[in-house]
Amino acid sequence: GAFGEDGGIQDLLEQANIPFLGGSAQTCRTMFYKDRAARLIAANGFKTIPSIQVQKNEPGAGEKIKLFFEEHKLSEAVVKPIAGGSSIGVSFVKTPDEAIEKATGIFDRKICDDVLIETVCKGREFTIIIVQNQKGDPIALVPTQIKISYEDGQFFDYRRKYLPTSNTTWACPPDFGDDLIRTIQKKAEDLFTLFSMRDFARIDGWILDNGEIYFSDFNPISGMEQNSFIFQQFSRMGLTHKEAFEYIVFGGLERRGISYTR
Repeated sequence: GAFGEDGGIQDLLEQANIPFLGGSAQTCRTMFYKDRAARLIAANGFKTIPSIQVQKNEPGAGEKIKLFFEEHKLSEAVVKPIAGGSSIGVSFVKTPDEAIEKATGIFDRKICDDVLIETVCKGREFTIIIVQNQKGDPIALVPTQIKISYEDGQFFDYRRKYLPTSNTTWACPPDFGDDLIRTIQKKAEDLFTLFSMRDFARIDGWILDNGEIYFSDFNPISGMEQNSFIFQQFSRMGLTHKEAFEYIVFGGLERRGISYTR
């Protein structure tokens, strides 16, 4: 979240000339702020979710939101902070008035001073870990499919990410078929390079009902809970938690020319 992934702590480490794992301060800022990330990938040929940005106290925000609903013939939309982590502040809404209410709630809770309002993706949700090999090339692991009922505004929220629930299951490998998995991996590796990511990162996305692939969220630092996706996907490569950490840490040391002893 804020300070840990948005370039804050990375700025301090760079200023102090302290080596660290993960993307540079600039990379983290670009990935963390959803509007910047969307502009970058759109400029490089990747599909992006239709959205509008609304600022706190923006004149005419209500009319802007209503026009967005009308333009895309929406019966529901997603309201989210433009920057943040763990799905905090994310809501599904059915009307422009409800979108205005949820946006105001984000502002009042001081989560963020800007929000995105997006069309709702219909399809299959996934997340994928990308790491660098010894040569520095990006290598995408086996993606995880997130299976959840999206009825009644449910989504992969904070509770479903970190607390026990019977509503959500994961499939790793996913049931997408080998060709589609390889396409997702190749695109994820291309994005890793495009953002100038380093060491490891996690990217979330969707396969829409029409087969199109959208990458929706970019995480400079993947979660590190016991059952987090990074360990789940490394385990499919035969690595334990300890071995996953060693792969990332020792690889980072080697790429930076820092000597170490195991």
